[in-house]
Amino acid sequence: MNKQKIVIYGVIILAGLSLAWWINGNKGSVSKPSASNTLNVQRTETRMSSSPPSNPGQARPGEILIGQLGVIVPDDWQAEPESNTMRIAQFRLPVIDGTDVELAVTFNIGGGVQANVDRWYRQFQDAVGRDTTYVSNNLQITLVDIRGTFLGMRVEFELGNYQMLAAIVKAPDGPYFFKMTGPKESVSSLSLSFASFIDTIRYVGNQ
Repeated sequence: MNKQKIVIYGVIILAGLSLAWWINGNKGSVSKPSASNTLNVQRTETRMSSSPPSNPGQARPGEILIGQLGVIVPDDWQAEPESNTMRIAQFRLPVIDGTDVELAVTFNIGGGVQANVDRWYRQFQDAVGRDTTYVSNNLQITLVDIRGTFLGMRVEFELGNYQMLAAIVKAPDGPYFFKMTGPKESVSSLSLSFASFIDTIRYVGNQ
């Protein structure tokens, strides 16, 4: 074997030894996730759900379940399919003049009680209203009554002499929102039945 081949074989052997040393030195070295990646995972896990838990308790005779709430619905209120995915229940309420008013129920839509009440007031021009908070069946309930020119969520129109009746029910699984909006004469005629309906609400889930 000539000297040139010996040199080549020596270089190959040294390169192999160096590669083996580098691999052994880097075993067990695993890069850790960055703080930003960890934060993104935490945010995903804690994102609010607009649907109540799917394991409700038992309704009493005469009640229906809305999420984790048991309620007694007046006989002349008609349940109907929800018109959008934010709603968990929807009812059509008849009034004396032959028209009807829609009652929408949503869950955990974001923001605290006062933030949502303030948002509803901003949907009216020249708003006149009142809101009252009390406890019924161990649940904190805020009733809201607003009257004025209704502008919609994004100032889409101007509907004069309108009224909103709403209730926010703070339940252990999250807040439930009950809201109807329509001509003042129609909504006012439903105020007593709405208040009575809200007072039947009780929590049926696990405390």
